[in-house]
Amino acid sequence: MRFGHRNAPDISPLDYIERSIVRMPWSGCWIWERARQKRGYGVLVVAGRHIQAHRFVYSVLRGDIQVGAKLLHRCDVALCVNPDHLYEGTESRNLQDQYDRKRRPAVFSDSDKERIAELLAGGKTQREVAAIFGVVHQAIGYWSKKWKM
Repeated sequence: MRFGHRNAPDISPLDYIERSIVRMPWSGCWIWERARQKRGYGVLVVAGRHIQAHRFVYSVLRGDIQVGAKLLHRCDVALCVNPDHLYEGTESRNLQDQYDRKRRPAVFSDSDKERIAELLAGGKTQREVAAIFGVVHQAIGYWSKKWKM
């Protein structure tokens, strides 16, 4: 199967997945390292169609996703494609999860601040860190200056 441009090498979906992720041992997340959408989700091209990476990985490793179902993240990391962190749900369930988890995009816990500092010190860009935390990159830049990172 070919992924990406028409001259891309022909490899199996499992090989493509392995070449496209980084496993985070502290969280269990599999972070998509290839193309991303503006909203922070991974994306790839299969047979000329753009597909969200977490939906692709889930369908390869777990099987078909129900028609009309959303694929929700237990971990709240948009770039995570670990099928153990994903579950099928509805848009209303997704909104309820956001409310229940008290997600606030630009408010970080002390552990978030430490993790952000580690990622930035390790060479990740503000955009990459923002995608992991599901915020705009300006939030990472603003807060990292306030925290004097």
